Amino acid sequence: MLELVEVCLQKEFHCMHNNVDDLIESALNSKLLSINLESQRLDKKKQEVKKIVEQPNEHGT
Repeated sequence: MLELVEVCLQKEFHCMHNNVDDLIESALNSKLLSINLESQRLDKKKQEVKKIVEQPNEHGT
């Protein structure tokens, strides 16, 4: 009987461990998505600035 309880506790710990791993993975994926979106936003802003900077040169030539 004690062995059965021990096995159940090990399985419960394993499930908790998997849940924690899943939560960590989900949080990391969410953070990565946020970083990628911010990077895309900054790339877009960089392109807008580049366009504005190049415009006077195009009109002057």
